[in-house]
Amino acid sequence: MSVEQNKEAVRRLINIFNARDFSRMDEVCHEEMVYHTASGIVVQGLAAYREVMSQTHRGFPDFEYSLEDLVGEGNRVHCIYRYRGTHEGEFFGIAAHNNEVDYMVAAAFRFDDAKVIEEFDFYDGLTFMRQVGALSEDVKPGGKDWPTGGRVLRPQ
Repeated sequence: MSVEQNKEAVRRLINIFNARDFSRMDEVCHEEMVYHTASGIVVQGLAAYREVMSQTHRGFPDFEYSLEDLVGEGNRVHCIYRYRGTHEGEFFGIAAHNNEVDYMVAAAFRFDDAKVIEEFDFYDGLTFMRQVGALSEDVKPGGKDWPTGGRVLRPQ
């Protein structure tokens, strides 16, 4: 598969998400794909990935994805896309706050046999958690309310 075909597959995946037509994910994703979330959770298999995306859209029924940048080389495609939506339903244990979210994601896709076999997502989780209302603006990295209690984890 060419780099251009891989890039087109990522565009199609974004369109599938925007259409909420998760049954079509197998058109561009390998059955044994692995999804590495920004929070460190590893999701094994297309069925599990499809469920994660379905849960995400239940929490944010109006989520829209817009592709901001797309580059590829060999069997890899990297992109930056924007999520926008309203937190209207429970999202992985976080109660709905009806807050609007708008944040950027960097994603890396690896292709095998003309389909996505692996995806890595990276985004600013602190900003996202603030936007959904799970953390107050007062919580600062390294501050007293931060999980380290303000302790420095590594000598500076």
